[in-house]
Amino acid sequence: MSTKDLQSRVNEAAKILQVKDLDEKSLKEKINKSLEIIGVDDSDIGIKILEAETTTFEDFENAFYDGADVKKSKVVVLMSRNVIPVPRLKAAWEVLKGNDPFEKKSWDIKENDGSLHATLRPIGQWPDNELLEQYNDHCSADVEDQLKKRSNGRPCIVFNEDGSVNVEDSLYMLRKARQHEMPDKFKIREELKLLYRIGEFPKTVFFECPVHRNTLLIDGYCDECGQTWDVNDHKKNAFIRILMQEETDIDFRLYRKMKFDELKEEFPNIFIIYSDLNDEGNLPSLKKKSSRNADGSCPFRAHKTY
Repeated sequence: MSTKDLQSRVNEAAKILQVKDLDEKSLKEKINKSLEIIGVDDSDIGIKILEAETTTFEDFENAFYDGADVKKSKVVVLMSRNVIPVPRLKAAWEVLKGNDPFEKKSWDIKENDGSLHATLRPIGQWPDNELLEQYNDHCSADVEDQLKKRSNGRPCIVFNEDGSVNVEDSLYMLRKARQHEMPDKFKIREELKLLYRIGEFPKTVFFECPVHRNTLLIDGYCDECGQTWDVNDHKKNAFIRILMQEETDIDFRLYRKMKFDELKEEFPNIFIIYSDLNDEGNLPSLKKKSSRNADGSCPFRAHKTY
């Protein structure tokens, strides 16, 4: 790329950023200074740095606002953050990278998949960890098929308590499954883990709202109270369940965001009850297993369950 090519990008980016009474000449100076700060110039290596995936919008934004003051009082005064709308700044950055920010990209949207997969990268080229991050009980068939192929149909998937895939442990077991037969259980970091084949899932676990008994949370959200709860914060949720049983007239919303240690300081009498129940192994459990059909299958899932 020539100096002229780089400068033409700067000129186009300055036009995009020209808002309010910012003048184009000063914006060009500021853009050039920002590029200099992040190591970009008209040399071959400078252009490579600009177009590298590791050089990000955040690098440019920080340089633009925090380190690229042009010696013109008008510009210095106006260049506080958010003077220029973020979408404009992002569009200018795309131009500097050599892209068209207004060109519509083509995406392949997989049915029943919560993600978008670029059509330019076949799923066979995905690394193991990306496949495992996408794998769940409603992932696309090509994710499942690729994992079945790589695992040779052997058990390798480890699930967390909340039913999500433990990517780190599953990646470790997937690599083992490539080489030899696998058992249904395997000790990982001194803990015995159940292993599942691709397409097999553990029995679904739901959680009740800490406040409203028998109201199941959907992705942590309770329709009854309109609040989102962290289903993995078992100590706090159990404490709130006891609190609501003992103090029926209390407004839980005042305490929902408090941490467990803060709650036990706020309600020492409730903490005594909590401690007694904990010692007895009788803390309230908000975990509920899904029901099964007569044949033992889960009525809410098409995949095989255990």
